[in-house]
Amino acid sequence: MFKMPEQQKVILFVFMITVFNPFFLKCQEQKIFSDAYISSETQKSSIYVELSKRVITPSRAEEYIFDTNRSVSVIDKKTLAESNSITLPDSLLNQPGIWIPRTTQGHGTLNVRGFMGRENLVLIDGVRLNNSTFRSGNIQYLNTIDAFQIENVEIVRGPGSVLYGSDALGGVINVITGEPDDFSAPSSLKTEITSKYRSADNGMAYGIGMSGNLSRLGYNLGGTYKKFGDIRAGGDIGEESPTDYNEASGYMKLLYGITSSQKISLSYQQIIQNNIPRYDKYVGSKQWPVTSGNYEKYLFDPQNRYLLILGYENNDMRYFVDSVKTNLSFHRQKEGIKSRKSGSTKLNENSDLTDTLGASLQLTSILNNKNILTYGTEYYSDEVDSKMTTTNLVTGVKTNASSQSTFPDGSQYDSLGVYLQHRMELNDCLAVIAGGRYARFNIESVLRNPPLSGDLKETFDLLTGSLGLSYKYKEKWNLIANISQGFRAPNLTDTVVLQTTNQGVDVPSEGLEPEKSVNYEIGIKKTGRFSGSYTYYISDLDDLIERKKGLYSGKNYIDSNNNNIKDAGEADVYQKFNIGKAMIQGFEMESSYSLNTSWLISGNLSWVFGENNTDNEPLSYIPPMNGSLSLKWTNESNKYWAECSSLFAGRQDRYSTRDKADPRMCPSGTPGWGIGNIYFGFSPDKYTKISIGVENLFDHPYRIHGSGVDAPGRNITAGIVVGF
Repeated sequence: MFKMPEQQKVILFVFMITVFNPFFLKCQEQKIFSDAYISSETQKSSIYVELSKRVITPSRAEEYIFDTNRSVSVIDKKTLAESNSITLPDSLLNQPGIWIPRTTQGHGTLNVRGFMGRENLVLIDGVRLNNSTFRSGNIQYLNTIDAFQIENVEIVRGPGSVLYGSDALGGVINVITGEPDDFSAPSSLKTEITSKYRSADNGMAYGIGMSGNLSRLGYNLGGTYKKFGDIRAGGDIGEESPTDYNEASGYMKLLYGITSSQKISLSYQQIIQNNIPRYDKYVGSKQWPVTSGNYEKYLFDPQNRYLLILGYENNDMRYFVDSVKTNLSFHRQKEGIKSRKSGSTKLNENSDLTDTLGASLQLTSILNNKNILTYGTEYYSDEVDSKMTTTNLVTGVKTNASSQSTFPDGSQYDSLGVYLQHRMELNDCLAVIAGGRYARFNIESVLRNPPLSGDLKETFDLLTGSLGLSYKYKEKWNLIANISQGFRAPNLTDTVVLQTTNQGVDVPSEGLEPEKSVNYEIGIKKTGRFSGSYTYYISDLDDLIERKKGLYSGKNYIDSNNNNIKDAGEADVYQKFNIGKAMIQGFEMESSYSLNTSWLISGNLSWVFGENNTDNEPLSYIPPMNGSLSLKWTNESNKYWAECSSLFAGRQDRYSTRDKADPRMCPSGTPGWGIGNIYFGFSPDKYTKISIGVENLFDHPYRIHGSGVDAPGRNITAGIVVGF
């Protein structure tokens, strides 16, 4: 059972007082819409002001970025198109507090404020992408979202566990796909054809989308095809082979407007990626230092995802509840790995299929013009089908080796959460936002590898809370402060996995507790001609789950031949442990200054420091100081635009024990780097938009810290969008 520290009890005490106070109010005042507290000054902001964009992820209700008490950024469809980014990881590269290392080209790991991969929650239209099989370190799942169907990407930095549950330690990324929004005509049809190219890997992408309506029935559908060649890195590094792969995806969203305030939606999306090589595993791959991998073949094949969502929304309810949103989802993620070591005649094929059923209900109650409640429940259930086969390439005989599959076949992981958040305006300037969540998790699995065999059943439950303040000063300044808890419950990869990694073999671990954090954050937001957001934070971590050497069958290595001697090639055993306490602190900023209606200067800067207080060493995968700077010109008619920009990062040599053992890390530290980019775009007519760019203008060789592959060298990009 989870034991709550004293400081967290204080948070929940304040939360309980704040939440239940409104129930005793006499709700005699006229009810308001959930965005009634939007500042009038923000609505008058220039089109250049990032803070004037509206978001739903920070509070599960629509509001302006300026008015949120969280550190938030948005990437909209226009920005995605102008950047010529082909993948979602590419699109996130220059966002504050975000770091995107890659093991290979077909991957892309989300690092938010020093929290890596599965320690951040990714949503697709509010439905979890994260499931119970996500592993630590560099993972590929972010790249299984097709950037061509994205309308907005909302990035909320800092813990989001109160509203969204497990995994949201570093932040929440909500990918919002497009949907029809114009029902003014009896029928309509819009078609958009997109083509993009980049020279650094000879990558090409083609997409077609159609949207419109037939009376009250709206639709949005389309598909894309992408083909990537081997990366050509900067300087003298040259071609990195193999890093090529292909991708095909399709999507459909139907929306039926029952009334002006009620709608039903049905959406489906799938993405299929085949033969994605893990570059650093191959013989002859260029690692830090230049060494050779020990595999002739190491492919992620397939890497597929399918998502079906049925949703209902009503924004004109009666009595106590003002609006309701609910959905049912089915999410299938299929991952396979085909591997053959150098000189071996055996081909191993792992296959992991995770089916997730999900259901959510969100309610909003506007008690009066000062108090708004958002509350609801979520349930997700994962079932894992895990197989392994071994093929003798000489005889062609295929052997079922499912006792050595990544997960015990049929493993089950269930999660349930109930949350409540209250926004209370104390006066015209000061607002208090308090929330709480109860979460429960169940694991059921049958271990089949002695001595860890038999039924494994574990349950975790815990309470989390948050308390935030927002103080608006003269309508142009918003001072924010937050104390919030985050958590990540142990998943199947932590508890029952059996898998070979870079350093050794991961084996099952029992008795783990959820990772927990308390985040303290203060910040300032400024809107107007000069706008910006500046945030400092400290996260105290307890029971952090870390990978360390352990025991399997009483030995600290895999005794393949059972001779009780560690022979050459017999790997070390690793398990998961709650190592104790750690701390992450950092600062992030993003600013823009509108010189006039045509010229805009913008930039961001992020710094993170992480320390494992128990082991007295740095935390793993902490990114270096990094940022971006750009100058953009747009003519008054928006027909032409041009931009020059730079991305940069400092040196990172604060390594943990795990970092030092990772062959993807340069032993002496990852060097700092800086690159320059130029872009130009124009619209020759009202139907066509063309953009051209040159990235890494001076062909600088560099590697993003934590990656297993070097970044592209000089890269010419081109994109064309035709809409009619």
